[in-house]
Amino acid sequence: MTAFILSIISGIVATACWLFINTVFQGLFLPWYRSQRYEGVMIEGEWVGWYANYSPASTTADSCTSPQKCKITLRQSATLITGELIELEGPDRGKRYDLVGDFRDLILNLKYRESNRSRLDRGAIVLCLRENAQSLEGHTLYYSDTGNGIKCLAYRWVRINSELPNIN
Repeated sequence: MTAFILSIISGIVATACWLFINTVFQGLFLPWYRSQRYEGVMIEGEWVGWYANYSPASTTADSCTSPQKCKITLRQSATLITGELIELEGPDRGKRYDLVGDFRDLILNLKYRESNRSRLDRGAIVLCLRENAQSLEGHTLYYSDTGNGIKCLAYRWVRINSELPNIN
């Protein structure tokens, strides 16, 4: 009986040790190793963004009418990107969104969802790095319950403290 209890306790201790080592490895070592080996562009930091509905005839972010402003904070560990987007203007003013995705070959792919888990607002953002890594341009896709379908918005992000002109 004592041997049986001792084997159960040693199994629990071994499992706890394995979980601890795995957590340290994946939570500390792998991100550190990735950041040491990563030789690409760093896009982490503060960004300001503008978006609006675009017309099919002109799909660039500069051609947007009635742009709405948001602030974006990105964190980067090699190609892995996380962050937060805060709406500063428009009907969604004050809403916060969690961002997660990756950045490879000048393309930023993000999924977003509202930080408030009781709401369903979510979508995808695909942006291309431009202007010597000072801006990101592309589109966001999201579900619109008013139109009961997928909608597209042109997007432009500019690094805060960038030398590029801002859209007002």
